[in-house]
Amino acid sequence: MNYIHHALIGVGTASLGIAAAEALGLPQLSLTTLGVGALVLGSGSIATDLDHPKSFISNSIPSGVIRLALAILVIPVLAGLAALLTTQDFQGTWAGFAGLIFGVDFLRWAFIALGVSIGLMLVSWLLYKSLHHRGPLHSLYFTLGVTTVACMVFWWAWLPWTWGLAFGWGWLWHILADGLTEQGVPFFWPFNDKREHTLPPSPSKITAPVVGPKPKIIVDGMYGIGDNLHQRAAVRELMKTHEVWLITCHAAIWHDMIKQGLHLHRKTTRLRTQAKILEREKDTFPDEPLPVGANTIKIWYKKEAIDKYGSIAGTLMSECGVFGKTIDFSMPVPRLWLDQAQELINKWKPKKPLLIYRPIVRRKEWNG
Repeated sequence: MNYIHHALIGVGTASLGIAAAEALGLPQLSLTTLGVGALVLGSGSIATDLDHPKSFISNSIPSGVIRLALAILVIPVLAGLAALLTTQDFQGTWAGFAGLIFGVDFLRWAFIALGVSIGLMLVSWLLYKSLHHRGPLHSLYFTLGVTTVACMVFWWAWLPWTWGLAFGWGWLWHILADGLTEQGVPFFWPFNDKREHTLPPSPSKITAPVVGPKPKIIVDGMYGIGDNLHQRAAVRELMKTHEVWLITCHAAIWHDMIKQGLHLHRKTTRLRTQAKILEREKDTFPDEPLPVGANTIKIWYKKEAIDKYGSIAGTLMSECGVFGKTIDFSMPVPRLWLDQAQELINKWKPKKPLLIYRPIVRRKEWNG
């Protein structure tokens, strides 16, 4: 949904409420009140996306204001530069420039609008980097807090505090509308950051109940070890409704699912690490032929998809058509692996606890 949809939903739901109130005999509101209310409601409806730096509230509006403010301020700035180059009196030039900017009403407001717009874009970028889009700002508790603050601001400005309720109403219907989308929103943050839906999501075709033999499906998986761990959640859900063939470079990561009926097909590659793994597992890799005529899902993700679905695992679930299901990529560790790890620990004889840290690496093979 875009900002127009959210604004229309907020204003539309409020209009229905006002119409119902008037039908019950409550006094009609003036056109001025309705107009201001629609503006406040629309502002609340689009302000919720402040956590996305490319949204209408965080990019389109402030960038337009910045262009207009710069167009207004360019002449005083050029005049100030000319005076500085001529007189070489920085202090005097600055005093004259500041007096001009803050002494003329429309120049002063242009300067303030410029600062506020730049600050808004900076705040949006910080929110996006720290909280991500459709994060805490899309929760019911944050909505309650925003509504309270809005009521106090209107009251402090000697305006009807009920306008704050209108602002909060727009904010609320924004998150309810986003809760209708596939990725959902964290309604109950900070107590629970799980993404929920306003209404129960409709089951996808892939997760529909299966009657009779499970249909066969091919999943063309990813190369990395971490990505294979994440895609275990999607494959686990697919196996409930399909007989799955997974094209992968890894066998050990899937040891438990192989016993549950997962078919592996060898994914050849020239990537150094994956090629070494394939060579090491060549005698134990259950390389099974792919079924003819089966549908194929290619698993992949980009940054835009991660922003949309909230995580890499969520994106992989969406790629497989099982988004909204439980993301469970847990993997049991075989006793043999534990014994081998204990042998190494006994050999090293560490005096402190061991921490295995695997950093993210950018490789030239990834065109990164």
